[in-house]
Amino acid sequence: MGEQGELYLTCNMLREYKSHTWRRNSRSIGVTLCCAKDAILAYKCNPVFGAYPPTELQVEQMAIVVAILCHELELEINNDTVLTHAEAASRDQYGPGQGDPDMRWDLYMLKGMPERGVLLRKKALAYLHSMLRDKLLQPHEPKVEQPELLAA
Repeated sequence: MGEQGELYLTCNMLREYKSHTWRRNSRSIGVTLCCAKDAILAYKCNPVFGAYPPTELQVEQMAIVVAILCHELELEINNDTVLTHAEAASRDQYGPGQGDPDMRWDLYMLKGMPERGVLLRKKALAYLHSMLRDKLLQPHEPKVEQPELLAA
């Protein structure tokens, strides 16, 4: 997403393989922001974004995209399905404060996001509910379990 919230696609199909997060590239989608050029993680893991901090518009647009993707792929929005790069890195032992020289901290902390990825998930859920309420997205039919057929 660009500074003004514009979307850029780097693939034509969601089945196209794109490497984006170590050990989590299969069966996943990466959504990123065009920002934070030359950013550093300073003392006590405080991000310094320099001249290109993530904008509030970018964060809002990301939440909308996450809401739509999760709805269309029938994924719940929770802390196991929607993670920032920093959250995934922390789970896989290469996040902030874990001593890995290849540390990743993308979206570790943002203005108005003290709970790390929690706010992004809350925003995505709010957008999903409002898009369903306003009929911008169609609800999915409940899945009916098919009975197992027994061999004769």
